[in-house]
Amino acid sequence: MDSSLSDRVNTRAETLSVGMNRLVGFDWAVRESVKNALMLVPPIVHLRKRFFSRENDPLARIGEYCDLQWRTYGNAIRLSGATLEKADVLELGPGPILANGIRFIAEGAASYTALDRFDVIRRDHEVIQAYRELISHFPPEQQRKCSGLVTDNPGRRLFDNRIESVVAKIEEASDEIGGRKWDFVVSFDVLEHIDDLAATMRTIRSLLKPGGMMIHRVDVTIHNAPTDVHRLSHLVFSERAWRMISSRRAVCNRIRPSEFLAVAKAVGFETLHFEPTTLLDQEDVAAIRPRLSKKFADCSFEDLAVLDFVWIARAPA
Repeated sequence: MDSSLSDRVNTRAETLSVGMNRLVGFDWAVRESVKNALMLVPPIVHLRKRFFSRENDPLARIGEYCDLQWRTYGNAIRLSGATLEKADVLELGPGPILANGIRFIAEGAASYTALDRFDVIRRDHEVIQAYRELISHFPPEQQRKCSGLVTDNPGRRLFDNRIESVVAKIEEASDEIGGRKWDFVVSFDVLEHIDDLAATMRTIRSLLKPGGMMIHRVDVTIHNAPTDVHRLSHLVFSERAWRMISSRRAVCNRIRPSEFLAVAKAVGFETLHFEPTTLLDQEDVAAIRPRLSKKFADCSFEDLAVLDFVWIARAPA
């Protein structure tokens, strides 16, 4: 990262001193490797998807987690100077609840498409009721825009034609979608799970209209680990060991912020705004540096310190 970016990091992000220098243990690595191997068994994959789809209470998720997502998207769109009026929006990896789609429509978007690797969308009456309650709290003009959006026949179609879903890997989405273009491509805690960053950036560019925006919030800390371990513990494993732990599962991919920016630039994106939102302090970075694998041993302090960030970039006009 360049010096100007480093200066922005120090002035904009919340610095976190975790004081947790314990690494994940051998038992964690073995357990995660077993989980990874189990993903070769189709019935287990199916059960995992179904459990993920049903594990969250819709009202709680819409009222808390989706509020955080929406604030992130809304703030980023205002910061970019773009408008949602009559825009087409594609969200990557939204999961089982499509509350963001309703919010985008309420703000004036013409359409919202959810793209996910698996079909985990909830279509039961409980989630429909949660969507309707969400809409009922909107101002009258936004309620009008959402009129007829949620259907009465979830068995056939959950929403009218303004909201739809596509099941595909992000890296392969162009083949599934076939020529459609969007004004915005957005994601929240998704890009840390992709398999191929360059392919993903090329796909996103192909899905955006000329001059379209991508907005991402990315969490580059360790996932599925105890809360009292160092948040960069996933960077101590060799490439071979990490493949055994993660290759078939949606755990973090270990891509650092500088690589996200560099690959996007190589594909043609112009980064308009990059804002780390949580940082490690120098002591915590120094504590783990001697333990890092060869791949990350020479990473700069700025690159290691970032735990999550918001990123806005524009496709070529």
